[in-house]
Amino acid sequence: MAQVDFSYLHSQLQADADLRERVRDAVREVEQAQRSSLAVLSRVHSHTQDQRASLRSTPRVPAPAPTNSPPLAPAVPALLASLDPTLAPVRTALAHLASLVPPQQFYRYNDSFTRVLQQASYIVVLRTFLETLDVPTKPQVAQQLGSASLPLAVPGPAAHP
Repeated sequence: MAQVDFSYLHSQLQADADLRERVRDAVREVEQAQRSSLAVLSRVHSHTQDQRASLRSTPRVPAPAPTNSPPLAPAVPALLASLDPTLAPVRTALAHLASLVPPQQFYRYNDSFTRVLQQASYIVVLRTFLETLDVPTKPQVAQQLGSASLPLAVPGPAAHP
């Protein structure tokens, strides 16, 4: 019986395992960068003791219809201003993650980073909603995340490996 050299297969499997580990590490970087943004955004739900008292003392009436110029609570612009510096590390970490994914292999690795991409999109959508009372489109979210030129999204119908 002839001997077959499987060393090439072993080296390919090892390279794939190394890449998957680097992708996992990059996902952890994105998660860490997102924590500070999410902490800032969670403050939108906070009320001071004076605000809670005024909410209890006013009768509940239906909310007025939205207008073109949204009435923002006084704390919201300050909250959004404090969010901006936390988005840069998220963009940087996403760019690093995108650089690891080989071209045309998005679907091979997307199970590793789907959740962090959803969470990054949530951060952008909530920020935009708080600013404008409108929900951004997918291209607007991608542009704000800095991923419009990144190879994470495969345009059009793509062949699955």
